[in-house]
Amino acid sequence: MKLLVKLVYRDLKAHIGRTLVSFSAILISIFLVVWMMGNVDTLLSEFKDEAKQYMGEYHVSVIPQAGRPSPGQVLKFRDASLINDIAHAPEVEQLGLYEQRRYLIGSDNLDGGFDEHVRLTLGIPPQSPTLVGTNVDTTAYELVEGEWPKMSSEKNWVGVIGSACAKHYKVKLGDEMKIRSGEDVYAVCIVGMVQQAQSQPGVMMGKAAGGPAVSSLFVPQSIFEIISKEAFSPNLVQIQLKEGVVPVEFRKKWELELKNKGAAFFDVDAMVHLLSSSRSVVQQKESAKTAVWLVLVCSLFIMFTSLSIGVQQKMKQLSMLRIVGFTRKQVSAYVVIESLFMCIPAMIAGIGAGLLLMMSAKGEFDWLSLIKGDTLWMVCLCAIGSCLLASIIPALRASRVSVLDSSSGEKPLAFWKFRPWMLLLALGLLSLQPLIVFYPNLELETRKWLFSALGFTGLALGACLLVPFAVAFAEKLGGKWGSRLMGIPTSLMKLQLSRQMGRSVSTVIAMSVGMTIFLAVQIWGYSMLVPFSPSSKTPGTLISFLNTELSPDDVVEALKQPILKNSRLYPIYVEQPNLGAETKAPRTAGLSPIRSVVLAGLPLDDFIQGKEPLLKPDFVEGNPHQAWKELKETRSVLVPSTFARTCDLHVGDMIYFEEGSIKPALPSNRKSKGQAWTIAGVIDYPGWHWLTKTSGLRVKGGRSEAICIADEKWVKQAYPKSTVKFLWGATPSEISADALQDDLSLWIKNKRGGSQDKAQISPLVKALTYESIAESVTGRGDQVIFTMSQLPLIMMIIASLSVVNALMASIHSRKRELSLMRVIGVSWSTIWRMIWLESLLIVGAAGLLSFAVGTLAAWSSIQILAYGYVFGIVTPPIHFPWLHLLGVALLMFILAGIACWIALRGVKKITTLSLR
Repeated sequence: MKLLVKLVYRDLKAHIGRTLVSFSAILISIFLVVWMMGNVDTLLSEFKDEAKQYMGEYHVSVIPQAGRPSPGQVLKFRDASLINDIAHAPEVEQLGLYEQRRYLIGSDNLDGGFDEHVRLTLGIPPQSPTLVGTNVDTTAYELVEGEWPKMSSEKNWVGVIGSACAKHYKVKLGDEMKIRSGEDVYAVCIVGMVQQAQSQPGVMMGKAAGGPAVSSLFVPQSIFEIISKEAFSPNLVQIQLKEGVVPVEFRKKWELELKNKGAAFFDVDAMVHLLSSSRSVVQQKESAKTAVWLVLVCSLFIMFTSLSIGVQQKMKQLSMLRIVGFTRKQVSAYVVIESLFMCIPAMIAGIGAGLLLMMSAKGEFDWLSLIKGDTLWMVCLCAIGSCLLASIIPALRASRVSVLDSSSGEKPLAFWKFRPWMLLLALGLLSLQPLIVFYPNLELETRKWLFSALGFTGLALGACLLVPFAVAFAEKLGGKWGSRLMGIPTSLMKLQLSRQMGRSVSTVIAMSVGMTIFLAVQIWGYSMLVPFSPSSKTPGTLISFLNTELSPDDVVEALKQPILKNSRLYPIYVEQPNLGAETKAPRTAGLSPIRSVVLAGLPLDDFIQGKEPLLKPDFVEGNPHQAWKELKETRSVLVPSTFARTCDLHVGDMIYFEEGSIKPALPSNRKSKGQAWTIAGVIDYPGWHWLTKTSGLRVKGGRSEAICIADEKWVKQAYPKSTVKFLWGATPSEISADALQDDLSLWIKNKRGGSQDKAQISPLVKALTYESIAESVTGRGDQVIFTMSQLPLIMMIIASLSVVNALMASIHSRKRELSLMRVIGVSWSTIWRMIWLESLLIVGAAGLLSFAVGTLAAWSSIQILAYGYVFGIVTPPIHFPWLHLLGVALLMFILAGIACWIALRGVKKITTLSLR
């Protein structure tokens, strides 16, 4: 064994280039894994301390049972006597009563002030603290600065804020926090700050009232009642137990009674679970696990390529070992030891680099507090395991070396032959996902499991079986035309890849892993943006008046403003009714059914008449002329195709809206809680979701399933209105959304002015145009998709090291060939172009395969949406972001050029002496 170790060491030293490439690939891979897993471990380890800070001096909390309220509603206790029963329990020392609600809260200290904060975040879940009303006179949290008011009797507009939230909003004692409640904006003076656990200021624990908020703005009970316009109704009861009482026993005693009364316990353990199971944390954990497997698979193929090349280069050396008495097992052990020699130092260096970066980033120099011991063991086992796995086939090849190979030197693999069965099997595996998508009568959960487990497994295996065909295709087509373009004799490039198919296949697989994921993410992500992008067949400008409404006279005056000259704008009447019990719940997966829609009443005569109608949607179902007639004469609506398909609605069906003044004419044997409206047409309306989300059309807030379009007279009759908040139509393209906002905001502020009661009214205008909506959708989409694409990009860069390995092996195996070419007068430039074209062919084969498989994966993931995987989205058309795809192609060419340059450093060492 000692002799084998010495031989391996000298061999790696003699082939330092191949050794460094493999070492670097493993080091970078382990570094990424440690960094990602370490961040997750650090996050999880902090949850226990954070949970204790959230609970303060309380031991247990009681909350309403989890559920999703309708827009504008808040979860409350079903039985009001429950609080009194708990208060008189012998184990209870003290109770803290709180009511929590979500409002848009901010500060004028932020850039642009609170008004701009309201406008920018309209419709987007606010990253702001939770408003907490309480009658508790002493704080249960550590007071950092200032004082805690006597909340039960305080009448002044004062509040206490969490320390991290105060830092985020740049407020100090004496500053004001503003709260938007409906159309009113209230100002609360900060008189105290309490210690807040480390977290983002806008995170809210649980659903609606699911435990103490991470960040809170505490206000007195009387002030909370003014803001909420309702009597104080606690939805969070915090309990301090008497000394000696065990919280677990207290929970067991009360758990059944709480369940019967629609309430539940919440404590430190529940908080830790909630923190660790939140969507952001779960995504981080899943991303880290995925990164471990993908990065290690990538490094496995790089190691396999390196070891295979090493066996091929050492054919004569291994044969000599057999001559001097080495057994086949010892020769195999030679290769295994070589893999460990490259793996273990790189693994140690990668772990060290990852921990150093984490310590420097977090300012903590105790690595035990940053990463769990079992995580390190898992990283080590995975790294060593992948290297040992990569050494199996090269070790078996080495064990088959005979003593007769001592005079033959390097022995190339047999030329690749076309195998129809392999192609058929690959195509069969690749077709599994489409079959699962379209196979009829499958349960949703069964289809989901088959799609994720069986479909993606088949996709990966099928892609691996297709690699030799991609290599052969790239060599045949690219070798022929590339040779002509680069001025290389075509015969020199006919078999450059296929004569070493094993090496080429492993290199292409290593390159394809990251590239396929990147392309799939890009194609799927930008296809998903299509339904959110505005359509030119619907009105392009929507102006929303926030914190105010327009009377008929105000509308006339607004339309006369100079900024709206040459514009076609009309007032629309908007409601957000809940769906009646008779309407089917939308079919969604993993989401609670959405029970509200935006109902927009339009002056249809103005919208659809003239040479250039403002509203000219594509009808999926129904006849446009008949639909316009029904909308005018009967209480009818147009609904988006997404809504119709998820609720299985068709033209002529009835849809029911709650909260109306008109009673529906229904058969006497049916009980209804909603108004009956007829579906006059089903239209294709891309962009409705983002339009309603960011414009304020969701007047009650929350999620919405659709925008339903009706004639204004029916909306005004069902929901009596005399004022409007929205102008919809078209404005000249040269007028920007910012210009509209600035001019109309100044007009409405000058018109309204002053304040009403104690609420500081601040009228605002938000304008959306085709350009601003498209820019908003693209901007947010780019940010999310880029985040998802970072890991595949890094993997692609790591995998480019395998191209270096392959080129260096190709050069080494052709020393005599290249030397002979130099003897007969072939220039260095020609040899350089040959090596460069070889690198381009490898990258081209990987790109060809990745594009095909990535497109199939993205297309299948889009088609599965038809079964309700995401709200409001039904099979958007596939879209190729060609600019981004060309960018990654350029990156691959650059990486191929760098790999070629590194490999060519060894070419100049080849002389005519290599002919011997």
